[in-house]
Amino acid sequence: MNAVNMQVKWLDKGIIKPSKSDFACPVVLAAKKDESRRICIDYRRFNKKIIKERFPLPIIEDQIDKLKEAKIFTSLDLKNGFLHSPRP
Repeated sequence: MNAVNMQVKWLDKGIIKPSKSDFACPVVLAAKKDESRRICIDYRRFNKKIIKERFPLPIIEDQIDKLKEAKIFTSLDLKNGFLHSPRP
């Protein structure tokens, strides 16, 4: 039994209820070539609500010019950097 069928049964039994959130996305079942079904999420309505902020990248030459007087350099591990930042 796939996840969608199980949730439909939960819906029928009253275990779960439909979401009325503005950010809820409908589930769409798409047919595959082998006639099985693929679960897809329709994010179009959700994407319309997102406010897209655009932050252009700074010009690299300007950033290098700001560093020319620096004496000490360091690097930050961007993969795990959040975990190592001090907590307030």
